[in-house]
Amino acid sequence: MENIRVKKHGKVKVKAETRKEIIYLLLIVDLFATLTVTYFGLFGYISKSTATYVGDIGLSFFFSLIVFSYLSAKGNSVRKIIMGLGLGRFTRASVAYGLAIFIAMAAIEALLTFLHANASGIQAAPAYYLFFIAIIAPINEEILFRGFLVPRVGIIASALIFAIPHLVIYYSVYELAFAFAFGILAGYAFKKSGSLYSTIIAHMMVNILAVLLLI
Repeated sequence: MENIRVKKHGKVKVKAETRKEIIYLLLIVDLFATLTVTYFGLFGYISKSTATYVGDIGLSFFFSLIVFSYLSAKGNSVRKIIMGLGLGRFTRASVAYGLAIFIAMAAIEALLTFLHANASGIQAAPAYYLFFIAIIAPINEEILFRGFLVPRVGIIASALIFAIPHLVIYYSVYELAFAFAFGILAGYAFKKSGSLYSTIIAHMMVNILAVLLLI
């Protein structure tokens, strides 16, 4: 009986190590692919726009992969990481918080669009990129900026860290303000609900609206 327990424990430990190694491998592959595409874009092997779009996708996946890699290195199981990031239960409250954030941000988005303050080059982006930023990117970003950073640095600091790249990318204080406002609301909703689904839902809806308004 004792031998059976030892064998089962050994198998569980091997599976945990295998999952950890897979996460590390995915991180390495993502970094290699992103850097390779960037190199090809810089030296004219592929168009700069393609390099930018694919590079953005690689960077987005890096956000979630670095979080999982770091927490795995700390000895956490994949299940514990998922639960700790607020990805455990999907509740009605998550949907309610998500809709509330979306309504607030939609009003700001509409105002900025009316003022032509958030115009960007997204109109010319390929369909796969538009789909990615509307559906996939919000998951990766929420894992890092809300699920990981909010418990560690607080709502305001995480919102600021989230907003700064928007200023760098779009060279717009309006984008900075919009992203910071979203970060504050999303951080509060995450702390209040304990669920990352609320912020993922809101982020997806905001991005989908932005895509629809700009294409």
